[in-house]
Amino acid sequence: MDFLEELLKLSKLPLDFDVEDEFKSIDAAIIYDEINKNIVKINKSQKEISYNMEEVNEFIQEYKDDYEDEIKRENDSLLKGLISIADVVEDFYVFCLSFGDDERKTSGEMIWNSILKKLSLSGLVRIFDEKTKPDAVFNTVISTSEDLSLPEGYIIKTVKSGYIYKNKVIRKSSVIVNKLENKEIKNGQNCWN
Repeated sequence: MDFLEELLKLSKLPLDFDVEDEFKSIDAAIIYDEINKNIVKINKSQKEISYNMEEVNEFIQEYKDDYEDEIKRENDSLLKGLISIADVVEDFYVFCLSFGDDERKTSGEMIWNSILKKLSLSGLVRIFDEKTKPDAVFNTVISTSEDLSLPEGYIIKTVKSGYIYKNKVIRKSSVIVNKLENKEIKNGQNCWN
């Protein structure tokens, strides 16, 4: 007895019916149905992920300004701290140059130059000008004095160094500028003009 013929008789299928093709089409329908179900699940998951990403973006935008302000305040505080330390070391260096023996002068200079290099590597650059004209962007004139070896208006001494960080002046240097009392007058004008 042929099983396939008996099956065809019972199911009232036409005699030319190909069982193998029919099973393939049934399998394809099942697979197609499963694929559609998975696509629906994926779309639902994408919508949930999209919604969650929107929430995350809203959260980030809401607190971004606060975090940026806090980071800026922290950076400013750190810069002020570094500059304060540099001021103390610079004062020590100037003291060594003024009152120390040769060994102390050399030691003070080595320490000061080492600190300047470290500050420079971190982006903090010292403003220290002497024997040049002051620049209002970088220097604040705090006093005048007379030095016959320099032209009028030139910086005689930097009293306090200034600093630049990332191309922004954090603090201008404080300078003393040359002002000659006994100027030579030629035709009513200063000879340095």
